[in-house]
Amino acid sequence: MKTMSELIQQEKKCRFEKLYEFIIKIFDTSDEEDFEDKQEKTLKLGELIQECCKDDIGLIGDVGVLHNVSVELAKHDYYDFACNILEKGLSDKKYYLNIDLLADYLKYAIYSTYENLKKADKYYERLKMVEKGKWNWRAFDFSIDYLLALSEMEDVNRNSIFDEALELALIYKRLMKGTENEDKAYHTLAEVYLKRGERKKFETIIKEGIQLKKAPLCTLKWAEYLFDKGEYVEAKKYIIECCRMNTEIDSKINLGYPYILSALSRIMVLYNDFDENEDEQMNEVQDELNRIDHDYNSAKMVLGESEGRVKNLKVQIDILKNQLNQSIDDYE
Repeated sequence: MKTMSELIQQEKKCRFEKLYEFIIKIFDTSDEEDFEDKQEKTLKLGELIQECCKDDIGLIGDVGVLHNVSVELAKHDYYDFACNILEKGLSDKKYYLNIDLLADYLKYAIYSTYENLKKADKYYERLKMVEKGKWNWRAFDFSIDYLLALSEMEDVNRNSIFDEALELALIYKRLMKGTENEDKAYHTLAEVYLKRGERKKFETIIKEGIQLKKAPLCTLKWAEYLFDKGEYVEAKKYIIECCRMNTEIDSKINLGYPYILSALSRIMVLYNDFDENEDEQMNEVQDELNRIDHDYNSAKMVLGESEGRVKNLKVQIDILKNQLNQSIDDYE
């Protein structure tokens, strides 16, 4: 028979589990008709979170529920609510140095209010109390994201922040050697070098990362870099390789973005190479348009038709097709 204390703790845990179930339900597209709009969802979420975070309620027994709730909230851009949940968890002495909750707060505070971003400093200092050998990929990645976000603020010592981010990234790379997160570590170190303006070091590290057995993150970053430099044909090769790897190894990359980048690369190649005077080229152009449509449909399936980048891609495709059709009409 459970004691009164155990029953109270169970009730507290149930509140957070019910909150998690509610979050999953309201963002399930099949249940969208149950809620009029995002404002109604926000109000209901706010009420539930306020109830869960009451001072007299205390904390749940399972840190995993806290983490899952905050992840789901952040996934749907409720960063303020995610920070509220994490702050509640981190106020409990059992989770004072929990690296996942601390890292989550650093990440979500970047996109939350200025007040929450200021609070993040104390959680970062708390995370640094844990020896680096006990940090996981989340602690390294999110701490470095936090530092790089700080570097964009006014009245900060950017060089000092960059140095600290680089120190963490180098430790991260060393500790993740030979693990499934080695690609992440190379990618993060390369990001730091790029942020510091050290392009040669960025290129060296990202190329080393690409040579790993499984490196979809580094491969995508290199493709993005080439795209930004206007090297669209070369970028397209690496994007295709990234999508192939992502499918084969079930990586954590959201395939929506690579498909968008793939389509944009193909669009730019067509703009640069199309010659309406070459009849034999028309079959190749049509094949490439079919691939662009495939990329668009794939991105739409992953991200949704209303997602901003997907909508923008559709506009770019329509403009391209109209221009190609006009060029062909003018030639004929």
